[in-house]
Amino acid sequence: MSHILGRLEVDFETRVAAVMAEQNPKQMRQELTRVLHLSPGGLGHRHRFGFREILYFRLKSALEAQGTQLSQEDRQALFTLLTTRSREQGCWSRSGSHLSRRGPVPMTLDLSGIARAIQSAVRELIAGQKLLESRPDVLSGVPVFKGTRVPLAQVVGQFRAGVSRLEIAEDYPHLPEEALSYAARQAALSPGPGRPPSAPILKRCSVTHER
Repeated sequence: MSHILGRLEVDFETRVAAVMAEQNPKQMRQELTRVLHLSPGGLGHRHRFGFREILYFRLKSALEAQGTQLSQEDRQALFTLLTTRSREQGCWSRSGSHLSRRGPVPMTLDLSGIARAIQSAVRELIAGQKLLESRPDVLSGVPVFKGTRVPLAQVVGQFRAGVSRLEIAEDYPHLPEEALSYAARQAALSPGPGRPPSAPILKRCSVTHER
């Protein structure tokens, strides 16, 4: 899986990582300190989340949503496996994009889909940031989309208010799809009322039971 995990050398603050991992930021911090026993780090003593750590939280969420309960030991081993070069930790092992779990109910999962989904979200975020500019002569320096006087906060506010993407696109016909996608993801940083995002679906591979 190194060809998938090694492509994006970026990290994010908790609230941004939480959107990509589809997790509650507070629960992510609690998982780090109480389950994984990791101390906060980085600037201001706040943990920064890389691609591999986001993958762990997204995968954990998906497994739990499908009824797979993980013990603290299982979670610690899974986190170590995904965030290091290790090929085997505890009951977990990986080969390429396949993750396997030994035990009474063994399983093998293909992580390529979930990894690519996170990669897409990361690239979308990075690309979106390049669409913005802040100039003193335009709305007193408020971040706007380049070449327009449309503030990012204005579009984000519409997404948070529940306005459909189609309506927003009609309101701002000169904004590209990438700009709308970025605004939608920014809106998710402070989720409004409604149902939480659904957990990603994991593709199960054929399983060979232990002998």
